[in-house]
Amino acid sequence: IAVLDREANVVVRNTASGEAQEVVGVFRDVTERKRAEERFRILLEGSPEAHVITDRDGTIVLVNARSEQLFGFDRSELLDQPIELLFPPRRHGQLSWLRASHAGTISNAPALPTRELSCLRKDGSEFPVEISLSWLEAEGELLVSSVIVDLTQRKTIQDQEMLLRLGQELPHFDDVESMMAHVTERVGTYLGVDGCVFFEIDVQRGICLAHRDFAPGRPSLAGNYPITFLSEPLRKELEAGRVVAVSDAEFDPLTAATFAERYAAIGLRSLMSVPRLRDGLWLAALSVYTTEPRTWLSREVQMLQALAERTWLWMEHVRMLRALRDSEGQYRRLIESTHEGVWEIDAQAKTEQAARTELLG
Repeated sequence: IAVLDREANVVVRNTASGEAQEVVGVFRDVTERKRAEERFRILLEGSPEAHVITDRDGTIVLVNARSEQLFGFDRSELLDQPIELLFPPRRHGQLSWLRASHAGTISNAPALPTRELSCLRKDGSEFPVEISLSWLEAEGELLVSSVIVDLTQRKTIQDQEMLLRLGQELPHFDDVESMMAHVTERVGTYLGVDGCVFFEIDVQRGICLAHRDFAPGRPSLAGNYPITFLSEPLRKELEAGRVVAVSDAEFDPLTAATFAERYAAIGLRSLMSVPRLRDGLWLAALSVYTTEPRTWLSREVQMLQALAERTWLWMEHVRMLRALRDSEGQYRRLIESTHEGVWEIDAQAKTEQAARTELLG
C-alpha cells in the first residue's frame, strides 16, 4: 500500500459564473520516505547515546529514549523547549554553535565542532559531556543533531590518573615553595580555573600565609593576610573542617555580605576550598577560584580533597627532612668545632665518627 502525500489542490472555476466546477489534486508517493523515517526513528531509539535534534532556532524537535534517561526529563518536557534547558544558565550565552544559523544546504554546510562541557539534569545536577554535532535535512529544513556522551566515568579515571602522576612528582621537591608552585599550577590547569592557592593558617596569630600560587595573567595572591580577610561565615565553615563550594560569591550566604568589598575587588566570583585540620585545629586550605560563576561538580570536590591531603602530607614530609638535615648539619659542626676528643662507636664497637683525633695520640 502506497503512502500518498497531497502536495496541492487546484480549484477549477467557471469563467462566467465563478462557481467551482472541479478540484484537481496533486499527490506524491512518499512510501520510501516514510519507511526511511521509520528506520531512522528505530535506530535513534536504539542508540546507546543521547540524541537531541534541534531546528535552526535551537528548539528541540526530537529526542530519543537515552536522552530521557540521561537528563531525567520525560520526552514531553523536552520537545518544543529551547536547547538551553539542558545547560547551566552561565552557558546560555555561549550556545550559538548549537543552532542551524547556516542558510545553505547540507552539501555546503560548514563543519560543526565537537566539544566538552557540562550539561544540566532535571534535578539541577551538572555532569561532564562530549557533544558531537552533525547536520540533518528534513523537508528542505536544516536541523542540528547533537550526540551527547556522558563523560563522568571517563573523567573519574582521568582524575585518578592525575592524582597518581602528581603523587609521583612530589618526591622530586625538597622545598615547600617550589612544590607549592608546581602543585597549584597542575591543579589549576587541570580543573580549568583562574587561580589556585594553598594557605597555611595560624589561628592564634590570626594570620594566613598564601604560598606561591597559580594565577595566569592575574596578580599573585602569595603573601600574608589577616584571617579576617575571609568573610566570617566562610571562615567558620573552614574552621569546622567543612568543604566550601561557592558557585556565585555575589549571592551565596557565605560571601554575599562582603562580596563587593573583599571578593569583587580581586575578581573572584566562585570558589572551592578544602580545609585541613589536626586535632580539631584548622591549619591549612587548598583553594581554587574563577572570575565567573561556576557550579562545582561532586567529582571536582572529591578530587580537591584528595589533592589537599596529599599536598599537606608531603609538605610536612619536606619540612621534616629539611629539619633533619639542618639538625645533622648543626651536630656535625658542633662535633668538628669541639675542643675535646669525640669518638662514636656503634653496637659492634666500630667507629662511626671521630673528631679531634689528634688529641687521642
